[in-house]
Amino acid sequence: MLHDENLKRMCGVEINLASLNSWELKKYKLNGTENTIPLFLDVLPVIHGKVPMIIEVKPYGGNIGTLCEQLCRELEGYSGLYGIESFDPRVLMWFKRHRPEIVRGQLAMKPSRYRGAVLPVTAFAAGNLLMNFLTRPDFIAYCVEDRKNLSFCLCKLIYGVQEFAWTVRNPWQARKVTNSGGLVIFEYFDPRACLK
Repeated sequence: MLHDENLKRMCGVEINLASLNSWELKKYKLNGTENTIPLFLDVLPVIHGKVPMIIEVKPYGGNIGTLCEQLCRELEGYSGLYGIESFDPRVLMWFKRHRPEIVRGQLAMKPSRYRGAVLPVTAFAAGNLLMNFLTRPDFIAYCVEDRKNLSFCLCKLIYGVQEFAWTVRNPWQARKVTNSGGLVIFEYFDPRACLK
C-alpha cells in the first residue's frame, strides 16, 4: 500500500509502482529504514475491522477493471467496514455496475488544482463533479480549501451525499468541517482534540 504512483518520495528511486509485482516491490525500503511497503493483504489483518477504512483506488493506464476486480478478491471475507474512493469516476462506475453494495466516494478538488495532471477538459469535468449523475457516489471527498466550490455545494444539496474534507491538518479546520455536518480525512494532528 502506497499513496504515490512511484517510489521516488518514499524509497528514493524513480520507478513507477505499476511496473512492479509484489516480489519486486518487497526489495525497496521505506525512507532508509528496513521496512518495506506492505501489501494490501498484509494490512487487512492488522486493521481487522477495528476502524473503518477508506480505500483510495488509483488506476494506472487502462487497468481499471483488473485493479477493481483484484481489490474485490482481496476484500472477500473481510468483515470490517470499508468504502472505496477515487479521483477517477470510471472506478466509481465500475463499482456501481459490479459491486453496488460497496460504499463509493468521489475524490475531487476545484479544477485549477489539477495543474496539468490531466487534460483541462478532464480537470473541468472532475473538479465540477459532472459525472456524479452517472456514478452516484455515496460520499464526496473534496479538498478542504475548496469547500465553497459552487458545483460541490450543489452536488451535496441535490444528491444529499456525505461530505468528507481532505486533507485536514489542524483541529480548527476539523471543527469547521464537522460543525457543518462533514467528516474529515486528516493528517498531522490527533483528531481527539476536536472532541474537547
